[in-house]
Amino acid sequence: MQLINEYYQYKTQILEFLKQYVTTNAIPYSIRRIPFANYQKFVDGLLDDLNPLDNYVPSITFFLYLKKSDEVIGAINLRLNLNEYLLNEGGHIGIGILASQRNKGYATLAIKLALKYYQRLNIDQILMTCNYDNIASEKSIIKSGGQKTTDTICKKGVVIKRFWLQTKEHGL
Repeated sequence: MQLINEYYQYKTQILEFLKQYVTTNAIPYSIRRIPFANYQKFVDGLLDDLNPLDNYVPSITFFLYLKKSDEVIGAINLRLNLNEYLLNEGGHIGIGILASQRNKGYATLAIKLALKYYQRLNIDQILMTCNYDNIASEKSIIKSGGQKTTDTICKKGVVIKRFWLQTKEHGL
């Protein structure tokens, strides 16, 4: 698996992924907030995230590409810093994997690849979060080196688990 952001080179695979994921909110907000019917506007929206409007932080979205099957199986949004909301609820990373591809270790691998990306940016630690009952995400975060810190409660009243990950651990 590799992280790709060549949005036009992999247009067919990305659109197929988006069509499969259109019915769920279990995908990074950076992707589901932009309608993809007009692919040019979709890509422009992703690129705009590097220079966001007020209250947002710069971020970059990658898609999780499996070369062996030539398909996109997920997406990951890497936020380059945190605002108050992200510090409490969202963290540095938003990730989503197709239901058909879950429980295969792809989320853990994507997190590890993301940690390498952050390390290249000289960001030493990142925050990841998940809802209290999202055991699969919690396991992926912990397998990637996540160290539990204080839980928070989001505006909707849901407990959010928070984990700090060091980018330089595990030989990254």
